Amino acid sequence: MLNFLEKKLNNLRWGSKILMVLGMLILGVAGVGVLAGLTIGKLTNNFSQAVHNAKLNLDSIIISRLSTLTMEHALANLIAVSDPDEIRSSAVAAIQSASILDENLDKLSKLYGNNPKVAELNQLNASIKPLRMKVIIAGKKNDDNCYPATGNGC
Repeated sequence: MLNFLEKKLNNLRWGSKILMVLGMLILGVAGVGVLAGLTIGKLTNNFSQAVHNAKLNLDSIIISRLSTLTMEHALANLIAVSDPDEIRSSAVAAIQSASILDENLDKLSKLYGNNPKVAELNQLNASIKPLRMKVIIAGKKNDDNCYPATGNGC
């Protein structure tokens, strides 16, 4: 087999031999380029997916924090106001923020599974729900003598 190939190559001119070697080199470089392009494309897609997932996780965390702050503000406002319309709007805002917080904590639980910090957040949120509702009820009644955390008069 090699003898046959050697005889065929001996019959070719030097220019043709050089063109064949250059052709093989160009095909090799093109093959490496295609392989590199495919690899870079795959890495780009993987990185893009990871960034998208991180953005979703971060959005859930930010919304949870924002709803916590909004709920605290609404509860503080509920305690501070005396006008019945303001009391009602503050109570509605507090309940709405608490609902958004619950939804986002559920999303975080689904996203992070058995993460101990998320479990602790859920446990803490569940433990303050009754006190939060007592504050909202006392606020709706405009009862300034009620202190749910101490159990005074509620």
